[in-house]
Amino acid sequence: MTARFRRTVAASALAAVAVMLTACSDTTDSTSGEDGAITLTMTWWGNDTRLENTLAIIDAFEQAHPDITIEPTYSDYSGYWDKLATQTAADDTPDIVQMDEIYLSTYARQGVLLDLSALEDQFDLSGYPQSAIDSGSVDGTLYALASGAASYAFVANTGLFQQAGVEIPDDTTWTWDDFLALTKQLSEKGGGDYYGFASSFGYDEGSLRLWLREQGETLFDADGQVAASEDAVAGFFDYLTQLVENGSTPPASTLQEGQGVGLSETFLATNRVAIGSFWNSQLSALSDASGSPLQLLRFPESQGSDYLKPSSFWVGSGRTDHPEAVAQFIDFMVNSEEAADLQLTERGIPLNENVRAHIAPKLSEVDQAAVEYMDGLELGDAEPVTPPNGSQLVPILSRYAEQVVFGQTSPQDAAAGFLGELGDAIANG
Repeated sequence: MTARFRRTVAASALAAVAVMLTACSDTTDSTSGEDGAITLTMTWWGNDTRLENTLAIIDAFEQAHPDITIEPTYSDYSGYWDKLATQTAADDTPDIVQMDEIYLSTYARQGVLLDLSALEDQFDLSGYPQSAIDSGSVDGTLYALASGAASYAFVANTGLFQQAGVEIPDDTTWTWDDFLALTKQLSEKGGGDYYGFASSFGYDEGSLRLWLREQGETLFDADGQVAASEDAVAGFFDYLTQLVENGSTPPASTLQEGQGVGLSETFLATNRVAIGSFWNSQLSALSDASGSPLQLLRFPESQGSDYLKPSSFWVGSGRTDHPEAVAQFIDFMVNSEEAADLQLTERGIPLNENVRAHIAPKLSEVDQAAVEYMDGLELGDAEPVTPPNGSQLVPILSRYAEQVVFGQTSPQDAAAGFLGELGDAIANG
């Protein structure tokens, strides 16, 4: 299958294209033709929109680099990691790989990723914040560049605020006590039709990490060990119980039903709460689902504690025969205006500030608001890279959050149990 034919397949057949692309890439070895042409293999996960724009980016790159051909494979997220693990175990890792943050250190410490630090002349990182570069570094070596980023936020349904006759707070000065009082007031105004607050807060890593950062702590340290104190985590769980007992949220049973649902089924997306917590990059999807005007708000007391979470990374295989060509493609994906025009914010908000400024006029009003929110944050240091087996974080956290909400365990005992289990999972990683 030629590159030209591959990219002329109709958009309506994209799902079939994904199958054909995989079938056409039985090997992940990079090759060089007799005339010096290079073929690189590439893999990623995502929806049909991502498939379409990634193929268009590949086509644009090949036109700019006629000596390089990219042979892509594509998968949904659920099957992606098993396949990549099998390929890596067989010493057959694709040349270019889309990588999730929770797996980055696992592959880096196995020694299977390309050292991008040694190829720095292939990249222009002048438009990147240092925290973004640090987020792709493991043990002081740069292995990954983020395709985009997101920051954690509260999302306010301004229509429900107006209905309640309550003003949107000043998110640069409010406190957690203010938030407790505000959400209680909104719930009282809602009279059971809507509540002040409900989301995955307390159950997800974004809320926990930002809470800890406000206490001057991080969940993990630079050595990959669990670093959070029991008291800080207990305070997090205690605040979750206060929200429930205060009437700020729906009752525990209703709150629990809202966990693990699709974004369009969340309390905020269905207009059942005035405030939820999400990543800023989800604002557009939330707006579409709710049909209501939404506004991003900073976490209380978060100035200087906010951070950018990579939406995904691009990495190279350490066994590639063509490291410079791999670096050229990764640079094209994250730094070129041409690639940015094709994917906009689909892989997160671009980290390169020059690229971000370039696409800003082309974004919808909602996406522009998400970009402006991120640009206005006072960012702290990057989060330490999640250690191997850190993917166990969310299921362990959600289980203890559920126990706390239903009064089955105290915040202090939940904190001890959570940290103990997470530490054991990391030790066995």
